Amino acid sequence: MRILNVTLLFCALITNCQNKTGQNAPLQAIAAVTPGQPAVPPSRATSLTKEEIAALKKVNIHFHLRNFFHAYSSNKNARPSNGEAHSENLPKKTDSTFNRNGFYLAVNDKEYTDANNGKLGCKVYLVNTADTAVRISAIDSYIPVIIQALDENKQWKPISYSQTSSCGNSYHTIVLDTNEYWEFTAPVFDGAMKTRIRYALFLNDNQVIFSNETEASINKEQFDPQRKQGYSPKSIMDPYQD
Repeated sequence: MRILNVTLLFCALITNCQNKTGQNAPLQAIAAVTPGQPAVPPSRATSLTKEEIAALKKVNIHFHLRNFFHAYSSNKNARPSNGEAHSENLPKKTDSTFNRNGFYLAVNDKEYTDANNGKLGCKVYLVNTADTAVRISAIDSYIPVIIQALDENKQWKPISYSQTSSCGNSYHTIVLDTNEYWEFTAPVFDGAMKTRIRYALFLNDNQVIFSNETEASINKEQFDPQRKQGYSPKSIMDPYQD
């Protein structure tokens, strides 16, 4: 099996967060999907009824959201842990509902789901239908997918951030094999500002995979990188501060 190495530059994320979140530096989109074609989510409908959707609340927040994209390799590509945490979100096999567009990121904003705690969510997919497996660096199984939104000046700005670990053992590699995908649940936002959002997976050499764009309502405070969701360390050995 051939492995395509797309190491994610977490050191750059730590030392130059502005460049990697799309605030200042220009970013080059890699040929992750067929040229000229936008990322297309799988053709799947929500399993929730209209009543169940109406009972769930959209996520109305006023801060930078902490990264929630975590995944791990299939049993075929799994490796013993060297101290890092492994996610239980394992790849699934693609089927006829997925477009054959190579390695791509797509959001299905109509595939509503219960995001737990009574919150409304939708599905995001990282899909590999290319002929090579993809090797991705991770921090305790978290991969740096950033949510971006158009601000008042029609510029794409981050509304989420990737956490960092002070423990070297947190850094490891995960694999998405050919014809596999990871499935994530993302929040459906609510707020005073109508805009568009997209998801971005940052790679090496200032390359990025963008998802398709969707309409959303957010709050202006979500653009402020000083207003992080934050994190409370669980012990003195906890390597996370943000």
